[in-house]
Amino acid sequence: MPSFLDPVLSPILSLNPTLALFLLSFFISLMVTLIYKWTTDQNLMKQLKDEISSLQAQLKALQHDPQKSLDVQKRAMEVNMKYMMHSFRSTFFTLIPMIFIFGFLSAHFASDPILPYQEFKVTANFDGDGANISLVAPEGVTLLDAPTKEITANQAVWGLKGVEGSHILQFNFKNETVYKKVLITNIRDYEEPLQAYTQGSLKSIEVSNPKTIILNLFGWRLGWLGSYILFSIIFSMILRKYLKVY
Repeated sequence: MPSFLDPVLSPILSLNPTLALFLLSFFISLMVTLIYKWTTDQNLMKQLKDEISSLQAQLKALQHDPQKSLDVQKRAMEVNMKYMMHSFRSTFFTLIPMIFIFGFLSAHFASDPILPYQEFKVTANFDGDGANISLVAPEGVTLLDAPTKEITANQAVWGLKGVEGSHILQFNFKNETVYKKVLITNIRDYEEPLQAYTQGSLKSIEVSNPKTIILNLFGWRLGWLGSYILFSIIFSMILRKYLKVY
């Protein structure tokens, strides 16, 4: 699936997915941190942050004085709002780049590619049973099952394998013909595994690209998004402290 950033970031796709996401998370965190530092008044941000810390300490000390605590809490909310409003300024500079970056990550790190001659499954999902559907495989793709299947349990499933390349599968159902692209490749790329339909009883066609697991933390298996969030939190904390960003 092509992405806007492919020409720039395609070299990183040859790396191990965990290493690639680790490096991307670091550079994204560095970019966001530097933009935040350059687009905010750091002297003001430090003053506000120090005042917030002071007010929080006062609130702890005033637990048994509700009236004074309420006054301090009101001031803390005002300072917090001012801090957030100044912080939000940097979002305007990072929002559009982050949309493209997340598009790139979703396009290349959500699923593993289907390799040449690797067996995979294609599933047609329906709202109802009883009819037949046929799959016509193009040259270079071998069907491992009968081409015509009866829809049972709202599904029809085929096994396939093929040579490297972009292939178009054809599905004939009643008087309709629909198509689904499949990419077979040795590099980190794939077509969107799930294609949804909004009309008729055919709901979707799904190719069995395995989900990419970036991190396996004692059985907690994280894909690209969870891993990116974890990496970015760690990197942001380290970079903000090292670069003295408030």
